[in-house]
Amino acid sequence: MAKPTKNATLICLVLSAVAAAGIVLGFVTEEIMWPIGLLVPTVAYEAYRTEGASTRWASWTLAALMVALIVVVLFDIDYDQWRRALTVNLDSQFLMAKGFLPDMVDRGWGRVVNVASSSLLTNTPGLVSYMASKGGVLGFTSALANDVGQYGVTVNAVSPGLTRTPGVEEDIAAGIVPADAPESVVPLQAIKRPGTPGDLVGAVLFLTSDDAAFMTGQFLVVDGGMTRR
Repeated sequence: MAKPTKNATLICLVLSAVAAAGIVLGFVTEEIMWPIGLLVPTVAYEAYRTEGASTRWASWTLAALMVALIVVVLFDIDYDQWRRALTVNLDSQFLMAKGFLPDMVDRGWGRVVNVASSSLLTNTPGLVSYMASKGGVLGFTSALANDVGQYGVTVNAVSPGLTRTPGVEEDIAAGIVPADAPESVVPLQAIKRPGTPGDLVGAVLFLTSDDAAFMTGQFLVVDGGMTRR
């Protein structure tokens, strides 16, 4: 097995210190340290790749960092936080569909477009309740498509990346989310700019159009090319 370079070893130590600081801060403040969970694995991987460290060395180091972060973040989540994520991200879309579906079925035509998240395609720690709720959206989308397709109703979803929505802006203003969070993911994207709500319009219009009439139970990723399938 190739030995890691001195620079890679130094980077490993620095990143480990950053992760440890995040873990300690998470215990002290009882806050979810998702920015560290997002950046540490990505920066570490690029550092090891460019510094020529062995794949095994990089893999074990990243695994240790991520497991530690996941364990701490899971312990930091209380039931109220868990329920809030499910209510906001999953229950809301169930209630919306329940309200509109009867009319769609009566007309023999309808389009349901739910909002999931491309985070489900990443290895980002610190998003247990969020990912669980968004994963539920995809399950709900698939199951509902099975039930209402016979009535001329299609059910699909869009999966955006980190987007500058009003909610994100409010969290930034409140200090919950770092001000540079939307820009921090730009280096991971093929399209080098933060995502905006307007970027989802095209995907939603397509899914609600007759061009997508034979498409149901699917999800479109709109994250600037951050994730690939």
